[in-house]
Amino acid sequence: MKKLIAIVVTVLCTACSAQKTEPRKVFDIEVFHKNKVNNEYNFILEDGTTVRQIEWKDEYDEIRYNNKSYFEIYTSYYKNGNLKMFVERFPNRFVKYIKEYDEEGNLIKETDYDKEFEFTWEQLLKILEERNVDIRDVNNTTIRKQNGNWRFDYIQDIYIYDVIIHGKTGKVLQDAKNVFQEGS
Repeated sequence: MKKLIAIVVTVLCTACSAQKTEPRKVFDIEVFHKNKVNNEYNFILEDGTTVRQIEWKDEYDEIRYNNKSYFEIYTSYYKNGNLKMFVERFPNRFVKYIKEYDEEGNLIKETDYDKEFEFTWEQLLKILEERNVDIRDVNNTTIRKQNGNWRFDYIQDIYIYDVIIHGKTGKVLQDAKNVFQEGS
């Protein structure tokens, strides 16, 4: 019986420590260089995810976007191929999550930008859907986090709406509606 308990404890401890280990993601430099055109390689995965890889002077960048998600994954890599930064973000608007790594690929910092928002992205999404806001229309819709609140602007018909929602309670703090004037 003592052997069985010892084995169970060992397995549980191993499983717990394995969960804390960050997977080391490495940029495939060889494949990139075989396929790049003007320091860029673009391709589509079987699941429909669009991948854009770019080589810069000091790093490689990769942006992954799938139409099934509103968010994209941005990763940057050191020139040795090790992961430098992992970012989950709403394209060109706000960041949800960042993980930063040293040159050996060890996690050095994590920042969860959703942590202070009790009124979640999913709850905000329901409000946007109720208002028939085209979230993917980056020319006419802006969604951002500002001073602990959600803020979104969008154009519908001849109006521009500017809405602020409290990031903790979900209370509408501002719901302005103005006539849209071209060039404003």
